[in-house]
Amino acid sequence: LGGNMNIFPLSELLNNATQLMQVTRVFVLAIVFVAIAIGAVGVLNTILMAVFERTKEIGMMKAIGASSRDIFALIWTETVLICSVGGLVGVCIAVVSARGIEWFLRKALASQFSELPDTTLIGIPGSVIISCLALAVGLGVLAGFYPAWRAGSVKPIEAIRGAN
Repeated sequence: LGGNMNIFPLSELLNNATQLMQVTRVFVLAIVFVAIAIGAVGVLNTILMAVFERTKEIGMMKAIGASSRDIFALIWTETVLICSVGGLVGVCIAVVSARGIEWFLRKALASQFSELPDTTLIGIPGSVIISCLALAVGLGVLAGFYPAWRAGSVKPIEAIRGAN
């Protein structure tokens, strides 16, 4: 044997690959948590702005008899519904995109391989879909709490007059 050759035992190579996979998994989870935090802040900001823009309407509802609890329930329910529909649309886009990518891969690989498996190449388990929808609803529940509380605490006279 000559030249610049290094010999590594297979177990060392497998350990390095395993460590790389673990680091990658941690990195991906960190990105997911940052994305969730950004989503929560985005929902919170959007609903707060909606409450701010509708302050006079909220004041009028309170002036004609709506309780703080009614206003809270209205804003919170609206937030949860918006997040639920957004989660459902997101899951649908993911499923359709996965099918499109699979179609493209099948067309691209058809010339390379004589037979491709009949099963789906890109699978999205039902548990992942349910987890994504639950996360969207949970995000709406958590991010909608403060704006709903703030809307419920609006004083009717100040809201109608235009003060915040």
